[in-house]
Amino acid sequence: MHFLLELALGALAAAVLMGGFRGFPERAWQVLPSAVLAWAALLLGGRALLRARGVDPAPWIPLRPSRPLPRGFMVLAVVVVAGLIPLISLPDAVHDTPLFRLIQGPADRISLALFALTVAPVAEELWYRGFVYAGVRRSLGPGVAVVAVGLWFGLIHAPEYAGAPFGILSLCAMGVATTWIRERTGAVGPCIVVHLAHNAVGVLGLFLGE
Repeated sequence: MHFLLELALGALAAAVLMGGFRGFPERAWQVLPSAVLAWAALLLGGRALLRARGVDPAPWIPLRPSRPLPRGFMVLAVVVVAGLIPLISLPDAVHDTPLFRLIQGPADRISLALFALTVAPVAEELWYRGFVYAGVRRSLGPGVAVVAVGLWFGLIHAPEYAGAPFGILSLCAMGVATTWIRERTGAVGPCIVVHLAHNAVGVLGLFLGE
């Protein structure tokens, strides 16, 4: 449990570093660099924390599945996470949220798209489905860990989607589904793939709705 507390404090520190991204209505291209730096600090900090405890961080963030997957598993996972779950957010005006108010021009749109398709899938999955999930699973078991980490992932995005409850619910569902994929495959790599597909659908909507 001490490790979970340390993870929580690290996440809080990262949230402070990302305060400009989540709390101030600036331009996306101006505030996203702080988010990149915060994620780098958080991931390197988690790795350093494990090494300081004499633990090899590699097993906490495995990229390749450790068990055989049913035929078509990844296709179904992508369809559910990227195609069906986003439909939950349809009742909301998701584009009228603090996150999308950062978009005031083409530079903001491109910056947000690049972040969503590169940094976010990798960094968020390494953190939530890697370090956080492994720590929670060891303390509370896989069932509780899948639900708890999945909901944590969705609710941590709530400030960005303030005023869009169905958007937040969609992210919680996406978080639980992706964390279940982590448990089912034993790896973070498949989670990165489905997260990327989910974000790609969002980016497509971002440009089509321009």
